[in-house]
Amino acid sequence: MNQQPQFDEKGRPYAKVEPRTPYGSVEPQIQPEPEAPVQQATSEQPPPQQPQGKSTRSGVLESEYANYIQKNQNYYLPKFCLRGGKVSWNWAAFFLGPLWLVYRKMYAQAALWFLILMITSIFGAFILALCANRLYYLKATQFIAMQKISQLSPEEQRIKIIRAGGTLF
Repeated sequence: MNQQPQFDEKGRPYAKVEPRTPYGSVEPQIQPEPEAPVQQATSEQPPPQQPQGKSTRSGVLESEYANYIQKNQNYYLPKFCLRGGKVSWNWAAFFLGPLWLVYRKMYAQAALWFLILMITSIFGAFILALCANRLYYLKATQFIAMQKISQLSPEEQRIKIIRAGGTLF
């Protein structure tokens, strides 16, 4: 049996659950292998399916940004797709500072901002609040672009984008 695993909303494969006896042991599952369909020898293969959706200024599809962002797409997609990631205010980044960067899995930027905050105190919060959306846009665009030039299939790219994006919790 050659089945593709089913995936949950974060792109992780579901675990296969084996039926168990009342005593906890796994019941053997013996199923006949279905015969493979006979394929005619042709030199033409169907082209790989490309992701669908609106393209943005950066060349990244809106659906790819949505896969990366995961939480609060209604907030970030207009900023990424319509404004092209230009500088805009982010209240969460203002109040949480580098913790917002960690929440959005931007660890290197968080380390840099912790250093900046130690040096500049309150000015760092204002600077991060002004730059947070732009930094997140650049991080998402860079990661998605790297996946597009990889040798992975579009479905594998989508899964990798989903896993890398989102939030920490």
